[in-house]
Amino acid sequence: MASEYMWGCGWGRVSATKEKRLDRIARKIGGRECGFVCCEPTPGRPQFWFFGPNRGEPFDRQLAIAVQSAAETAGITFPLEIA
Repeated sequence: MASEYMWGCGWGRVSATKEKRLDRIARKIGGRECGFVCCEPTPGRPQFWFFGPNRGEPFDRQLAIAVQSAAETAGITFPLEIA
C-alpha cells in the first residue's frame, strides 16, 4: 500500500460547493489518486486537506503548487475561507 501526501491542511468547515470544486481541481491536476476532503473526525472539530500519492520531493511540492495555482486561477483564495 502506498502512502499519501497531504497538504493544505486546516481546521474549519469549507462550503460543500467549494469542497467539490477543490476536489475536481485536484483530480484534474493530479489524477484520480488526488483530491480534497472535508470531514469531522472529532465532533465539533471539522478538518480539510488535499491528498495525493506520496512520490517524494520534488514531485510532492510540484503537485501542491500546481493544484493551488489552478485553484487560485479558478478564483479560490488561500488560506481557504471557512464557512
